[in-house]
Amino acid sequence: MTNERGITILETVLYIGLFAVIIPAATVFFLQFAQTNDLSARRAQMEQAAGMTISHMNTELARANAWNITGSTLGSVNSVFVYTNHVGESVTIERALDTVDFDGTPQTVGRLRTLVGADPAEWITPPQINVVVFQLDEVENSLGATAGLNLALEFLMLNPSGGPFRGAEFASQITFALRPATIVL
Repeated sequence: MTNERGITILETVLYIGLFAVIIPAATVFFLQFAQTNDLSARRAQMEQAAGMTISHMNTELARANAWNITGSTLGSVNSVFVYTNHVGESVTIERALDTVDFDGTPQTVGRLRTLVGADPAEWITPPQINVVVFQLDEVENSLGATAGLNLALEFLMLNPSGGPFRGAEFASQITFALRPATIVL
């Protein structure tokens, strides 16, 4: 003998109440996880761009014949660095403004670029990263001679809406030693 009855109204109300609590909590959890994951990916992208910039500078400066300190603008957040490469061409590394289309909105961003002789500019940083600070400072030894260059970088991720969802930033600082064979002009 079985007692067949359906779901009572009390059970229905209880299940609806449980779903009303569990579903929003699960939704909030997964949205926060997605936001955190997105922010981590953007920070990793900026760290990669900074690493590529530092590697580029290190490689180029190691092959430089002469660092042109007098022709460069040092000590500014918009530094300009001029040197002569291993082939004798003048090379300029600078922060330049570029207009990029980002999510359908044109934005002006600071990007790092390299100018080699009369060749077209080569961008060092990707367009979705705004270079806020590119500062080079001369490092002197105890005798007052130039011993190297200190590079300070600060990146911000572009954010068309102005909200914190893409609000990622990155700052780094490194010093490049002056190679003994390099001449400072």
